[in-house]
Amino acid sequence: MTIPERFDSERLAALYPCASWAEIESAFPHYSRETIYSYASRLGLVRTLRHRDTARLDPLLATLVERRLALRMPPKALAHKLGVSQNVVYQWESGHSTPKFPMLTKWAKALGLALKLEPLTP
Repeated sequence: MTIPERFDSERLAALYPCASWAEIESAFPHYSRETIYSYASRLGLVRTLRHRDTARLDPLLATLVERRLALRMPPKALAHKLGVSQNVVYQWESGHSTPKFPMLTKWAKALGLALKLEPLTP
């Protein structure tokens, strides 16, 4: 399957790294999620959070991913702020690996958040 000329590849390339699936699907209402994903794959964009399904992630990680998306920050920009490779960000956001606590605090700070630990109440 080739990408049709009428498909706005530049728009997809601009949206894909930092938009939610709902935003992407509303931008391309005549295409299914599978078709959009297929085109994104052909454009080399699929290394971003694959399905953007944060429900399967730890709640803390899901919050960080959702915050990055809300800020429209591309994974590459976050990786630069954290001093890690873009691949490391992909692994964290996909749930394939988990950062250690010091990196979680740095990640939160890069997104304008703070992690706060409090004692549990019995």
